Amino acid sequence: SCNDINPKASSNMTLDTLLLQHNFFQSFHSFASYEETLSFRKSLRSLNLNDNSISFTAKGVFDGFDSLEELRLSGNQLHDINKGLYEALPSLQYLSLSRNAIFTIHSQEFPFVLKKLRILNLQHNPLNLQVSDLNQLTNIESLSLSRFWGSDFGSPIQNISTLKELYIEDHDGLREQSPIIPYNSFMGLENLEVLSLTDFGIKEIREENFAGLYSLKYLLLGLNEISVITATSFPRRLLKNLIYM
Repeated sequence: SCNDINPKASSNMTLDTLLLQHNFFQSFHSFASYEETLSFRKSLRSLNLNDNSISFTAKGVFDGFDSLEELRLSGNQLHDINKGLYEALPSLQYLSLSRNAIFTIHSQEFPFVLKKLRILNLQHNPLNLQVSDLNQLTNIESLSLSRFWGSDFGSPIQNISTLKELYIEDHDGLREQSPIIPYNSFMGLENLEVLSLTDFGIKEIREENFAGLYSLKYLLLGLNEISVITATSFPRRLLKNLIYM
């Protein structure tokens, strides 16, 4: 196990991948103050800090990591996210923040400043999030969420034409009332191929629930409370490409 790292340890090093998961880090030091770490920061493409004890990341901690494409911070103790933290990551495409304690993300902050972000995992956080803000993720291809504290599924996730995989799963046990999937909730997601609403408390499937999802191949509805499926629950156009349900 490891609970501290001295930035000077990476002096004049070039490294593509750094795996530091399952340790006891409480924070990740800023390397920007050490000029001798520049080659390390410029070369690193993948950083795994999953399952540590990181509760905060100071602004500027990722300055100079211009080539970083993959950042894993799942299973830590993060409570909030600030815009400046991730503006220094212009190449970031994959970001996992699942299993933290993140409560709020504002639309003008992270992750909406990450223009190249393709994969985002925010599952298992007590998020109080405006679902409509997610429509700003203009290049996202895979989005993973848990059902949100303090809200239902009343704001549609729409018009993200790049989205191919959407996982909205209620593994946090937020089942005070069964969610109602509004009419046309997924309109504008014409390229979506995978939709998971696992463990969501759904009781009834209606035809309009999946309107517009005509590229859908995988529909995951396990661990729900579905008791009614009608002859029109799944539109014929939906079934055209569906191969797994």
